[in-house]
Amino acid sequence: MTEDARITASSESLDTVKAWYQDYRATHGSAPIEDMNRLAARLELDHAHPSGIAQLFSNGQTHLDSLYRDEGLYLKQLCVNSTAC
Repeated sequence: MTEDARITASSESLDTVKAWYQDYRATHGSAPIEDMNRLAARLELDHAHPSGIAQLFSNGQTHLDSLYRDEGLYLKQLCVNSTAC
């Protein structure tokens, strides 16, 4: 494949993705990743334990007690967006 053909194919692929994305946004609106205010639950990481944050970013998941070693912070995070607390 020549360089020009590769660039043309890449441009066509990009145009296809852009068209799909515009169609998606027209149907569904913005994605939560684009507008953090649309997310139902939030996790405050300002006072999270560094090793818990490392686990979260390396694995994509972790337990709350790994993030919040202080029981008060742990309970506070359990009650975020909850009417039971």
